[in-house]
Amino acid sequence: FEKGTEDTTIEREKVEIERSADMQKVKAAFNRDMTADEAPKDCAVCGRTVYPVERIFANKQLYHNQCFKCAKCEKKLT
Repeated sequence: FEKGTEDTTIEREKVEIERSADMQKVKAAFNRDMTADEAPKDCAVCGRTVYPVERIFANKQLYHNQCFKCAKCEKKLT
């Protein structure tokens, strides 16, 4: 940063924010629940079928318990 001088003035410019034309459509895209037909059946990591006993559902993706781990250190996430 540079030290300003006393005779320097800062001028602010008004920014116009334009909202989406259809707010209901935007809300529906983020808030809707998935139906059973839309839900994935395969693990997002290994691609094999995930059975109800061993499943983790996160970020609209399905994972095996052992596949749901940190990509960097490979520790299991719970």
